[in-house]
Amino acid sequence: MNEPKSGSDKARYFRGRLRQAFAELNPGAWLAAPGAIFRDLVQPRKAGDRQVALPEIMGWLARAQDAAENGGVSIYYSLYGGYGAPYPEATGYIIPTMLRYADRFGVPEFQTRAVRAGDWLLSLQAEDGAMPGGLGGLEDPPLVFNTGQILFGLNALAESTQAPRFVEAAAKTAAWLRQQQDDDGAWRRHTYQDKPHVYAAMVAHALAEHHCQTGDKRARQAAEAHLRWAASQFHDNGFPGALNLIYWPNYLHFIAYTLQGLVEGAALLDLPQLWQKAEPAAQVLRDRFLQNDKLPGAFKEDWRPDGSYACLTGNAQISLVWSRLFSLTGEPAFREAAQKMTEQLAGTVRLSASGGVRGGVKGSHPIWGRYLALRYPCWAAKFTADALMICG
Repeated sequence: MNEPKSGSDKARYFRGRLRQAFAELNPGAWLAAPGAIFRDLVQPRKAGDRQVALPEIMGWLARAQDAAENGGVSIYYSLYGGYGAPYPEATGYIIPTMLRYADRFGVPEFQTRAVRAGDWLLSLQAEDGAMPGGLGGLEDPPLVFNTGQILFGLNALAESTQAPRFVEAAAKTAAWLRQQQDDDGAWRRHTYQDKPHVYAAMVAHALAEHHCQTGDKRARQAAEAHLRWAASQFHDNGFPGALNLIYWPNYLHFIAYTLQGLVEGAALLDLPQLWQKAEPAAQVLRDRFLQNDKLPGAFKEDWRPDGSYACLTGNAQISLVWSRLFSLTGEPAFREAAQKMTEQLAGTVRLSASGGVRGGVKGSHPIWGRYLALRYPCWAAKFTADALMICG
């Protein structure tokens, strides 16, 4: 993402986005737009059937992969442009979702799809193990965060298939990530805006997982170093500092990334003093949700809402955090919040619609909210599917 740095840069940036939108006009997508928007205008928030929503979401992911044609998963379905280009980062962490669904529900098609996605990612991997940022073009330099999310997929395929090509690729990727890390555990090279980000706890989670699968002690050291750095960045009120989202709100998506990476990574490494640093933030969000029946899509650092829309990706992720914390602490309120949130998420999924609307998960609710307005991102589908399988 090339961010605007001044007023004139911002104007050029948004004019360029507008031109791109018109250049990508897709009649079929435009026909679906009025119905999707009208539904959010008139339909109240409601609970949905999680067992019905899950196969619809997985069907959407399959169609998003087919639309890309090369094995990757399309970045999103847009109401103004249809399916976008395949997105390496999200394709990487969609692979474990496909494998979990194939195994749990006996749908071998998704095992085949996961392998196909992995082979496409291997075609993008640099000799040193790095993976490209952005949409994977030759002009896109490698990024630590994107590479870390792809490591989830390589880990899963290495464990599932035992294929040497995936085992070797995962080891190379883990090694590259270690090499980019600074002495304090943060990543500052090959990062968005060249800044350290606390949500890279998800990269540490992937490295912790790699250690648990392979016994790679250097992967464990790198994961623990970053998790300790991330845990040190939380404010006294529980808000995670060092998100460093210049020009963007503190979306719940990135707050949840931070909590998810810290809780899951520290639990894998048996470091309770670290996952407990994420617990106060998870409690703030849990209590607000149980009291208000919704969460805002972004927050100020004092936990004030920064927008009235919901970020459905963040909602799905935070339900996963609550579910994991229930397993770690036994607090029933975490389980109650996770189950209630997944019911809400299921209720946002269109079960009878055309094109990329059916089975998709919106960026924002309502669909015109600030987070990926008028689009159905593949990672929203991924995290919602995970939540329905784990929290449902």
